[in-house]
Amino acid sequence: VLTLADLPDWDIEVLKKTVGNNTATHARLLDKFCLGAVEQVETLLAANAAGDWHTVGQVAHKLKSSARAVGALKLGETCHEIEQAVRQADEAASLLWTSQIGIHLERAMGGISGWQAANRIDAAAGTAEAASQQ
Repeated sequence: VLTLADLPDWDIEVLKKTVGNNTATHARLLDKFCLGAVEQVETLLAANAAGDWHTVGQVAHKLKSSARAVGALKLGETCHEIEQAVRQADEAASLLWTSQIGIHLERAMGGISGWQAANRIDAAAGTAEAASQQ
């Protein structure tokens, strides 16, 4: 059984298994994920602070799915734990897991940003190389 510590912050291989090995598709989906994830975490944290457990659970469920789909595995697992805590009306567990969500989002975004930067540099280098051969 894997624990949260065993999971990577972010793994591009998960996205490749889902949509194939298309860098342009990966970049588009990751851009969309990053924009949405930041907004969802802000909403989740605000709902948590207000004691709105219904919203916390809904947002955690939605973010869990998208995080797992793009390979943000620790973030997805954290959302799963939040969702379970809300379902079990375990406010202490919900607060504990919610306190960790920002860390896992930041780490996933760091991995994604590094991948995006490397792949955009490669694409630019390929274009420059093609232009110099003409």
